[in-house]
This record gives sequence, structure tokens and C-alpha cells, in this order.
Amino acid sequence: MGLKERLNKWREKRRKPFRIPSYKAKKIGNVVFWVLFLWMFTVSITGLITNNKLKAMVQKGPDSKVQLDQNGATRPEAVEFTKQFAKEYFTWKRGDNERANREGRLKPYLLEGADPQAGLDMHSLQWDANYVQASIVRVKETGKQSANMVLKVDYKLTRQDEGKDVTETIAVPIQTDGKGFIVTGNPQVVKVDNKAKIKVDKDEKQSDEADYKAKQEIRDFLPTFFKSYTTATQKELEYVLHNKDIKGLEGALHFEQIKEAKVYVGSKKGTFDVYTIAEMKDAVSESKMTMKYVLTVKKEGKQYIVTDMTVK
Repeated sequence: MGLKERLNKWREKRRKPFRIPSYKAKKIGNVVFWVLFLWMFTVSITGLITNNKLKAMVQKGPDSKVQLDQNGATRPEAVEFTKQFAKEYFTWKRGDNERANREGRLKPYLLEGADPQAGLDMHSLQWDANYVQASIVRVKETGKQSANMVLKVDYKLTRQDEGKDVTETIAVPIQTDGKGFIVTGNPQVVKVDNKAKIKVDKDEKQSDEADYKAKQEIRDFLPTFFKSYTTATQKELEYVLHNKDIKGLEGALHFEQIKEAKVYVGSKKGTFDVYTIAEMKDAVSESKMTMKYVLTVKKEGKQYIVTDMTVK
């Protein structure tokens, strides 16, 4: 073969594209295929497991160990329960038969052993009442499964040919066991802009009773405090209440009497915890109701003052 022929053959060989031998191409293709397949399989399985776990968490019942971390006493069902209670609470008529009727209607809502009339003195009623409507103002959590429902309630008072429309704002303490709801204390009349931390207090703590002199002085002080709390202006209330977060009722209720007062030594030096039951009269309906409070009281100079107040 001459030099010219060799040169032409070499040039022709350079023009041909480089090709991977077919067996190598197949081998590389197989490897790529299995890598992609395993990756897609892993992603699919991981997604499936995660999705099933989320479904299981949502579908678990109240008795399950896996639950969504939510206070059941703040759910829409709790609001509806409280509205239904308010409907029965603000519906009454005078007379022995009607008292028994109202007691029966309230019974499904109340804690066992509670006042069957939920604090309302049926013997003092001057008017009949008919519920109109209620709207939620605020929901305040007081525990893992408890809350205070603050409602604005409209109802109508009637007697003979008289009638008047009334709007009342009340706080209702409720609790749930995950299956149902219960009212744990008497409704309390509050102001709409009340910023106090209203809460249901636990059973009276077993603490040392105050000495005789302190008990007598504090019991004498309580009527003065409650008269101011129910009727005084916020400025006047500052003489007996040193807590700007708690607002007075400014005439919504009138203080009648102290029915019970237990005085214990407080957790802080110089303070007393006072568990008291006060009888109040509604300024509009003239109906009497029992209100329970826990007061933190201390002495400044010669005068006692209240530094904290919670609904029991």
C-alpha cells in the first residue's frame, strides 16, 4: 500500500464518530436504570409512611395516646354548649313549680353538687325573664381542658303589663373530659372591657387560718370593698383595690351581704387569701345571685387593700 493510500485511510478513520461498544452502553444503561428505580422507590415509600402517620394522628380518638394538642374547652362545640346553658339560665318564671322546672333544665349543664339554680336566688325574683340571644365576647383558657366563656346575653324582663330589654355580660367557667362539657361554677357578671384574668379557682387550699384579730378586721373590710367594687368609679376603687387590670362593675350589680368568708395566711409574707361568698342584686332585674370570689388581701398601714381577685 502506497503512502497516498495510507494517508487517505487515516483521514477517513478520523472522520468517523467515536462509538462506545454496544456491550458497554448496555451495562451503563442498566446501572443508570436501577439507580433511578431505587431512588424513586425510596421516595415513594418515605412519602407513604409519612402520610399514614399524619392520618393516624388525626384519626386517633380522645382515648388515644397520640392527640392533637388542643384545649377542647375552646372548640366551637364548647361555645355552643355555653350558649345553650345561657338560654336556660336566663329563662325563668316566678313560682314554686317554675323554680323546679328551671332546676331541671339546668341540671344537665351543672357540676354534681353545685347550686341547682347556678347562683340565682329564685325567691327574690321581681320579674319573669325570657332569653333572646347570646354572642361570644371572649374565650379565656384557664387550664388544659377548661376555659372561661365570656358571653353577651340579651334577654327580656316582664311582669304584668311591664317589660324591658336587658343586655348582660357574663363569664361562664366550663370544663371538658374530651367527650362532653360541664359548667364548673356560677356565672359571673363582668364588664365587657374587663381585663382581669378570670379563672376558676381550684378547691380551697389547706393552709393555716389567720389569727382571730386579722380575720375580724378583714371580715369588717369586705363589705366596704364590695360596695366599692360594684358601684364606685375606677378612680374611687383604687383606694381599696391595687390592681389596674381589675375593673369595677360600676353599678351593674349592687352588693347585698357577705354570706361567708374564710381567711387563710397567704403564700407571700403579709398577705391573706380570702375565700368569700357575696350576695349581689342585679341593678335591672332586681334578682339576687350568689357570687364566689378568692381575694388576695394585705394591710398597708392601718388599712386593708385587695391586690388580686379571681372568680371561684
